Amino acid sequence: MENIVKSVEFYDWKLNGRQPFSCLQLNYERSVRPRTPDMHSALHLGLVLQGECEGEFAGERVCSRTGEFYLTAPWEPHCTVSLAAGYSLLLLNIDLESLLNTFFTGRERLETLLMMTPERRMKFLNEKLGGTPAAEELTGSLCCQDSVEKELLLWNLIQNIFIKALPEVDPATVPDGDYRRLLPALKGLSGQLLSADEAAQRCNLSVGYFSVLFKKQFGMSFGRYERNFRLNGAENALRRGSSLKEAADLWGFCDKSHLSRLLKQRK
Repeated sequence: MENIVKSVEFYDWKLNGRQPFSCLQLNYERSVRPRTPDMHSALHLGLVLQGECEGEFAGERVCSRTGEFYLTAPWEPHCTVSLAAGYSLLLLNIDLESLLNTFFTGRERLETLLMMTPERRMKFLNEKLGGTPAAEELTGSLCCQDSVEKELLLWNLIQNIFIKALPEVDPATVPDGDYRRLLPALKGLSGQLLSADEAAQRCNLSVGYFSVLFKKQFGMSFGRYERNFRLNGAENALRRGSSLKEAADLWGFCDKSHLSRLLKQRK
């Protein structure tokens, strides 16, 4: 179980403003093998329905038990570490842009939640949602027959969960340790190329030390991570109707041939 393959798979959940989320109920039996880490532009909101779910999120081990939530940020490679005992999970895959568009205020507070270290985020999430009917409402919605009304109900429940979980922006909720030190680099990711030197400067670290910390935290080099971030953005743009040239220009690739080649290499 300790030797997890560090190559990263990419899953296209095909989420957009017209389909802002997808909902899956997953049941894993005993002795299921760990899954390779994946990374994509969707948020994962998981609710453990039964058993224990142990995963690795951005280099941290996190264990969720029956009735507990976990949340992964779009930039975090994440994978299953142990499924020895089996478990049942409700998994909501959410388009971050669509979720942000539902907030008239509080966007920066949602960003604070996502920028917490995975373990602190899970603890904070369950402290905020504990004693609320959030888990019961989600599981109850599964009993409803598939319909437009069910989709609207689920989307409303998802929004309410995030509203209840929004932290106050104060020092107590700011990430700790290496994750906090790397935060300026993560927040600097965009459609423009960000070199390791520039990222290190944003973090007030030497490029050598920055590279060591980043590889330790995320299991890959900053250059690979940064390119993957832009590739995810380009794929989203293509799904939403942009041409290959438009996606390449929007997400900082040399030309459409360069983008096409990189997309083919990672399939």
